[in-house]
Amino acid sequence: MKKFGKWWIVIGIFFLIVLLSKDCVLKTVVTTVGSSVIGAQIKMKKFSLGLLTQKVRIKGLTIDNPAGFEKRPFIEIPELIIHCHLLALLKGEIHIPLAVLDLKRMTVVKNERKELNVDSLKIVQQIYCFSSGLRKGEGSIIPKRSRLHLHIDLLKLNIGQVIVKDYSKGRPPVIRAYEVDLKNKTFHDIKGVSHLATLVITQAMKPAAIKGAGIYAAAALTGVGLIPAGVVGVIAAKDDASAEILLRFKEVFHQSLTFARETGVLKKSDQGRGIISAKIQGCDVKITIEKISFRKTKLNVSARKFFVPKRSVAGGILHQIRERLE
Repeated sequence: MKKFGKWWIVIGIFFLIVLLSKDCVLKTVVTTVGSSVIGAQIKMKKFSLGLLTQKVRIKGLTIDNPAGFEKRPFIEIPELIIHCHLLALLKGEIHIPLAVLDLKRMTVVKNERKELNVDSLKIVQQIYCFSSGLRKGEGSIIPKRSRLHLHIDLLKLNIGQVIVKDYSKGRPPVIRAYEVDLKNKTFHDIKGVSHLATLVITQAMKPAAIKGAGIYAAAALTGVGLIPAGVVGVIAAKDDASAEILLRFKEVFHQSLTFARETGVLKKSDQGRGIISAKIQGCDVKITIEKISFRKTKLNVSARKFFVPKRSVAGGILHQIRERLE
């Protein structure tokens, strides 16, 4: 009886170790498999699975740019919540009744060869190959191991900002920032990873209206639909972008002034009033720095070209100054 009792203790310890380490193991599996399918490195800070609630919570999820592009995050997702059917996994299926995805920022990059990072993703390239194979009567030529049987009943999507970096016109790149401000937009009956990826990417790219992006063709092939090239941001009438920064006034003003001198033609600077005026990217730009507290400063950028608001230019300038301050 004593030996039998010891075995129960050993078994109990074993299962306890499994339960405590499951999140770490699953995190490794998800990042490895996901990176292989998408064609870009996936990272996450925290992964947790509730066996009783059947809920997955992922925090600090980032997807890096594909090979051949700058080594910075392509997509930044602070939080992803997934309600799943664990029993469906036994059938080799990933059935998700509900997913809530908060996309904070997506950075679209056009390199010197005018190639887009979104079009260079493995998952997008496979859609092209699949389409080409069907036209030639070859059937599906996507490797079976990359086909994930994913089905999402309901997706709630939030999208914050899209940054567009264009290196095709030289260095430094021309940078634009677009506030998508999409809140809890719902999508139903999403079938497959390709459908999900193209849906999220094209929804984020709408305000940028990037012409010639191959991802639009991929979206049409997966049933997402073609995104009109003339779509503009819902807040395009505004000409300013602002942010509160946890740094001293002098440091923010100095970096803003340096940026204006290096990237454009400085017209005026007044540190006492916290105002910088310059001609940048063909626009009349005004940078206003306001001290909120000892270590908190408000930075505001406005841009106009021939009296027409250019909020994407203002947002791009704000983004570049903030990068210098990081």
